Amino acid sequence: MKRVFIEKIKNAVQEWANQHPNVELESVAVHPKGILDDVDVIVVARKGFENWGRSERENDLYWFLRKKLGDTDIVKIFVLLTLTEEESEKYEISRDEAYV
Repeated sequence: MKRVFIEKIKNAVQEWANQHPNVELESVAVHPKGILDDVDVIVVARKGFENWGRSERENDLYWFLRKKLGDTDIVKIFVLLTLTEEESEKYEISRDEAYV
């Protein structure tokens, strides 16, 4: 079930990105939390996010996913991040340090 849910999220994120012609995705990572069906969703863009505020793009993606997935599935997304490549590098460093 979790695998199907993960693919559903990845496909929805790709569909969202396709609606924004200036956005070119680098990666879409959906990490299971190990708790029920909760997941972390991290979207990294090669281009298109640099002039778009992080909270604005995350809100835009959240509402798209909520419409696409429905209320039951959207609550399973524990963390939703949209990052530029530069932000992603900083996030990876701080994430690694948090687990040391």
